[in-house]
Amino acid sequence: MVLQANSEVVVTIICDIIGQGSLRVWKPKDIIRDMNALLQINMSYSQAWHAREFSLGLMMGTPEESFSKLPVYFHNLKKHNPGTVAYIKTDSEDRFEYRFFTIGCAMHAFRECCRKVIIMDGVPLKGKYKGTILHAVTMDGNNQILPIGYGICPKETTDS
Repeated sequence: MVLQANSEVVVTIICDIIGQGSLRVWKPKDIIRDMNALLQINMSYSQAWHAREFSLGLMMGTPEESFSKLPVYFHNLKKHNPGTVAYIKTDSEDRFEYRFFTIGCAMHAFRECCRKVIIMDGVPLKGKYKGTILHAVTMDGNNQILPIGYGICPKETTDS
């Protein structure tokens, strides 16, 4: 006997497996296959996709929740890492615009042990929130790469 999927059951199973420390990344087609094999449940691709997204939201939180935690994270970063610089810029409606941080020990290493050349690059963010993640690196005396700063901005410009 093959049953139809109940999204609550599927979400519970996915959260339970992920919560046990599984490092597996489930794609909707994997969820369909595994639910059929484990519980003889049939489900559509759409149901599997929605169950996956809902499970990830429950486990990891939403992007909005993550962005709202940035000020506290940056405060603690500066408090526990001397010399750390962390900055968040929001617009008049308290919406995120820019963020930048560098860890104090990386800046100290740059000043004391590294070549005075900074290499910067940006990578576009994909997903619901667009923008660009920027990173700055340098090289030490052993030709090892040292990350010295990170930022997120709407796009690569001289202002950002």
